[in-house]
Amino acid sequence: MRSPRTFAFLPRSNRAGAVALTIALQMAAIYAPFMNNVLGTVPLAAWQLTSSFSLSRVIFILVEGERLREM
Repeated sequence: MRSPRTFAFLPRSNRAGAVALTIALQMAAIYAPFMNNVLGTVPLAAWQLTSSFSLSRVIFILVEGERLREM
């Protein structure tokens, strides 16, 4: 039986690269002018981006804490 923390589809060595690529593509979708036109997005202000990252971190910690509590 596999651990709930393993990803069968992606080797451990490639995970950091996949996460970095995902973040880079999301930032490009928000901030690259040509992507703004294609996707109809507008750049976020620094406080909006910071609050988004902060809230996502809080949710991540709560979910991981709940998961660890159940073990």
